[in-house]
Amino acid sequence: MTPTHFTKNIATLATKLLRKLPPEIAHNLAGYALKKNIVPFKINKNIFLDGIDLTSKLSDKITLSHPLGLAAGFDKNAQFLPGLSRLAFSFIEVGAATPLPQEGNQSPRIFRYPNKKALINRMGFNNVGIEKINNHLIDFFKTEQHNQPVGINIGVNKTTPLEKALDDYLIVLKTTTQKISYYSINLSSPNTESLKFLCHPLVVKSLADRIKTETTVPLSKVWIKLGPNLEKMFFQSLVRSVFESKFAGLILTNTLPVKEPEVGGLSGLPLLEKSERALEWAWEVHEGLVPMIAVGGISNGKDLYERIRRGATLAQIYTAFIYEGPFVVESILKEFSEILKSKNISNLDELRGSYYS
Repeated sequence: MTPTHFTKNIATLATKLLRKLPPEIAHNLAGYALKKNIVPFKINKNIFLDGIDLTSKLSDKITLSHPLGLAAGFDKNAQFLPGLSRLAFSFIEVGAATPLPQEGNQSPRIFRYPNKKALINRMGFNNVGIEKINNHLIDFFKTEQHNQPVGINIGVNKTTPLEKALDDYLIVLKTTTQKISYYSINLSSPNTESLKFLCHPLVVKSLADRIKTETTVPLSKVWIKLGPNLEKMFFQSLVRSVFESKFAGLILTNTLPVKEPEVGGLSGLPLLEKSERALEWAWEVHEGLVPMIAVGGISNGKDLYERIRRGATLAQIYTAFIYEGPFVVESILKEFSEILKSKNISNLDELRGSYYS
């Protein structure tokens, strides 16, 4: 059913009511509704086009109706896909998934900062483990929404020794159904201590070698996700390693490690400049030869415009979805389309990388 004005008002009210609850309780309630597909409408992914070609490529084989997807972290266990697939995201990333189940850190572990349009989380890769997550994915791919492109973010178990960390990535890669659209290797979570040591060019190259020799997963389906807090020269050495190893691309960026006002990963508006800068630094290295997915602080059409102008192929949101609710994709893309029309841009190829012209 196409959403009506009344339906939108109800959804807006529900979003406001959820924000009155503790963050994790609100997340679980929203997740339950999405899992049970208690979504009384479906937002058309093509409603925003209005004469402008927003199609974007996730890969040579997958073309999306527009560039905006959902970032990892919201649907950790791939259980919310029935409802999420109705909310107009062009692609959805689930996870982070680890080989073994883990409970994560103690609650409270999510904190809202509405005045800054920000969140801090220290969830700690809480998930049910890749075997159950894979079963959830297989069940979803059997449904009528199976054409929804889905990626999976991959992490490392907290108890895994550092010298065995790459094994965790390989276990998840080998366990996940090949119907998954892409894999995202998380080298940058602020809530997992070992990732601070894995975020290194030599590790990137070693991981590429092991994926090629020990799995059937092509590197063209594997993206590398980096953080926003790296020194420029070191960050660019990582980008160069991703490029030379022939991974699919870069996801820029993860949350920002902070110690105040809470310890954890900061997401939302405060990441805006750092995430844009990461795209610029990466472009200096690869000059458009490596696809990039932009994430961090995107909440409106102007933000999306600036990320694609800086070379992003696609973009993801998370915090904006938490604050704005199910119609946030519609809102962002309508504003984005208006900006493109005002500048006489008819497709995204005209915009992508134009910041550097």
